[in-house]
Amino acid sequence: MNKSILSIALVLTVAATSAQAERRNILDRTVINATANGSITRQIERRPTDSGATREVTRTNAQGETTTRSNAMVRDNEAGVATRTVSGIAFDGTSYAGERVISRTENGLERVSNYSDSAGNSRSGSGSLTVDKEAGTISKEMSATRTNSEGETTSVSGDSLLARTDDGFTRTSSHTDASGNTRTRSADVSVNKDEGSLTKSVTASGPNGQASTTTSVKRERSVDSAAE
Repeated sequence: MNKSILSIALVLTVAATSAQAERRNILDRTVINATANGSITRQIERRPTDSGATREVTRTNAQGETTTRSNAMVRDNEAGVATRTVSGIAFDGTSYAGERVISRTENGLERVSNYSDSAGNSRSGSGSLTVDKEAGTISKEMSATRTNSEGETTSVSGDSLLARTDDGFTRTSSHTDASGNTRTRSADVSVNKDEGSLTKSVTASGPNGQASTTTSVKRERSVDSAAE
């Protein structure tokens, strides 16, 4: 009998805790802000879902015009995918929308995104992160493209590689801007435990081929010298 009562109490406690957690994630709020052109009222609603959450914001100005903005987050834990979407309508009736998807891979992450604003401009991008534990490296790649309302397109891209060495690490990176100019940077960091020193050498090159190298050495103060 006591075990039955204890089981029922446990079930009720779990149910109550879950209900409280869900209520904490629910939001209904109205905010009124005073501006030089009159007050703006914001109505905010947030709701949890089975796989994420949604958020709706409606703004109303002093003239009675409204804007809306909707956000949603959806997680698929089994597939290792998280999707975030946004959409809305501005005061002038134009709309915008975007999406970002992050996916777990066998040895890192991938990201894909796109967005179109209310002025007819759009942008898209992608990126990846790859970890090779055996080789001791972490590599990143990214690219992005912007298209304006006239149909003109510009692109940027970049990559980097962080690699473990016997006495430290190296890092190389490059970036190409919208004008096609490429900059590179490489760093070599080594640690000498016997001497208590760290040496860092950095080489950077600009779009015109100019290059510069700087080297710095840091030494740890010994306990004896610190006490003197």
